[in-house]
Amino acid sequence: MLVARGQPAEAIRLLEGLIEQAPQYDGGYVTLAKIHLSAGRIPEGLAVLERLLQRHPTHPVGRSLVREYRSR
Repeated sequence: MLVARGQPAEAIRLLEGLIEQAPQYDGGYVTLAKIHLSAGRIPEGLAVLERLLQRHPTHPVGRSLVREYRSR
């Protein structure tokens, strides 16, 4: 919602805090990565996905996004 309101920096801050507080919540990583990727910040998005895949190496969405953006 924050991104849709033109507040991506606030969304990123909230999601980074969420990941810090609840690192087991995969949705935080995926959402944060998608914000970075959609803004063209590919290295940042891939770094978030790598953090997710360190915790859950077989995460289907994480793996799919990494494959998609590394092949570009």
